[in-house]
Parts: sequence; C-alpha cells; structure tokens
Amino acid sequence: MRQGSAMHQKLEDEVHKAVKIDIVTKEDAFGLRLWNFVQGLRTLRDMGLTRELEVWGMIDGNLVNGIIDSVSYRNPNADFEEELSSQESQAAQLQTSIRDFFPQKSKTEHHRKVYLTDVKTRRSLKPVTPAVVRPAKVQLLLYHMFLCDMAAGKLDYLKVFRRYGLDPDDTFSDTFMAEIGSLHDEIFDDTPASSAGEAPNGSSQAALKSSDITSSGEEDSRMASTPDLLKYNTLRDLIALVKDEIRLTFPEGADSIGQMLRVHYIHQESGEDIDVSDFPVSRVALEKYLSKHMEWWRGERPAQGVEIEEGFKCLTCEFGNDCSWRESLGQRILAQAEERKRARQANAR
Repeated sequence: MRQGSAMHQKLEDEVHKAVKIDIVTKEDAFGLRLWNFVQGLRTLRDMGLTRELEVWGMIDGNLVNGIIDSVSYRNPNADFEEELSSQESQAAQLQTSIRDFFPQKSKTEHHRKVYLTDVKTRRSLKPVTPAVVRPAKVQLLLYHMFLCDMAAGKLDYLKVFRRYGLDPDDTFSDTFMAEIGSLHDEIFDDTPASSAGEAPNGSSQAALKSSDITSSGEEDSRMASTPDLLKYNTLRDLIALVKDEIRLTFPEGADSIGQMLRVHYIHQESGEDIDVSDFPVSRVALEKYLSKHMEWWRGERPAQGVEIEEGFKCLTCEFGNDCSWRESLGQRILAQAEERKRARQANAR
C-alpha cells in the first residue's frame, strides 16, 4: 500500500511542486483543496496534463468526492473512439429526426477535449482480469460524471460546504491568506491600501500595484465601497474563482470532456507498464450499477455476496471471518461436490 502511494506521489511530482501551507481552521483546509483544484486546472492548460485533481458530486442526495489520477488533452485511444463514433453515425443515418429539417449551428472554434485516466499500482506483473478492472471502471465513470457536472455548472458548492459543516462566510486565517498570497497574486484586490500603508488582515501595501495608488479623496471613496482589500478570503468568494477557471478549462462545458476513459496498471515499485483498459463512457451502465447498489445503501435490500470470480476480495474484507454468505457458499459448493461424487459412484456400479 505504501509503495503504491509512493508511486502515485512520484507521478504527481512530475507536474506539481509541493508547497507546505499551514492551516488553522477547517475552512482553511477546504479552501486549500479548492486552491489545489484551481492550480490543477491551470497546470492542465499550461502543460496539457495535471494529476491528482479532486472532484465532487452528488449521488442520490449523498456527497461523494474523488481524486482523478490523470487529466490530459491526450486521447488514450483515438482509433477506438473514432470507430465507435463511426458506428454511431451510421446508426443515426438510419433514423430521421425533427432536427434534420432545421439548419445546424456551425462551430466557429474548435476546442481540445480532456481525457481521464485512472492509474492503479500492482505487485504482480500478471495481466489484469475483467473482474479486477471492473471496480476501477465504475470509479472512473463516476469521476467523469462529477467532472462533467462541474464543467456544466451543475455542482452546488454551498451544498458541499454544508455537508462538511463549513461556514462559507468565515474569513480564512491570516496565516493561510499570507501563505496562499505568496503563491497566488490574484488574492489581492486592485483597491489601494489605506494611508497608514497597511492593508487589512496584515497584508502589506507592497503587495499592491503601484499604479493603483490614488489621491487621498479617491482612496477614501473607494475604501468605503470596498472595505476589504483581499479577494477570495472566504469559501464563498472562492466559488467565483473556481467557476472562472472551470469556464477557461472547459469552454464547451461537459462537451469539453472526452468520452474515452483509460485504466492504466503499473508495477508499484518499478513503474513498469502492466496493462491498460480503454473503454467508452456509458451513463446507462453507470446508472444501472448505482441503482442496484444504492438500494442496499438505503436499506431497501439485503447485502449480496460478490460473484465467484471476485472471491479474491474476501481476503481483504474485515467481515470475511464472520461472513454468512461465504459460509453458505462453502456449504453449497461442498454439497455439490458430494452429489457429484455419489453420482460417479452410482455410475461405476
């Protein structure tokens, strides 16, 4: 587990430089997560790749978060996507839609799409079985849905804050603002400092642009309308920045996100490639999976055992030793074996 985490950290260090930020309040902690999200989007636009991008989404009224291992402009399997697109086009030609009778709007600008990859580390170099890759596919489908909803402006950030018990209007600590300010100049508003030469929250006047210094009368007037020189000093303020960065990164909303996903397996020590699984996005498959499992989550059906080919999961399950499903399955398999034995003995007579 630690070796796998170390490999993920190594991959993250390829595109991000870790900087220590001191946090004082829980609002600071979540504010840092939002700043990391902003920096992740900027890294994606600048370098064409970002790693460890956190996303949030709602499932049946429940808040879920996740971290996407890799987001890039590189299509993991362009040939496969083109083949699927061709098949869909051929099927569409056989159907007539009312939209066919109206002129279609032409896009004047083409934007690159981004693609999601989930990186899994393994100790074994053996090929990955479908039973092993299935949970990873569901996980990546979820992250794709969350990112699409965020790109489309559907995520209610205030609901996220409430779920974490955060006050969106509580000002970040001075320590947090000072350290974030040393990394992101835009937290300082363009409003000039007071005549005392000191900005609120301990920010020095030197952090402001010299061109913003005005006469005393103009300064007093602007200070009256803008009492705080620091922008983004609350979670509510940060929402505006997050949305702006999302619009810059995903100019076409959810359509800016590609429909081809990849699960990439590498060795947890050497980083050697083991296997890849490329697959298209399927909301139908995801909704079917979620519907089944949310029934159990809501207490509407009893727990069910895994399929026999996924029995390896029982080795790490904390309830494995007391699992009634495993016990009944073992008894059923034993009974079937004894029945086959009796049948062979009867045929031998």
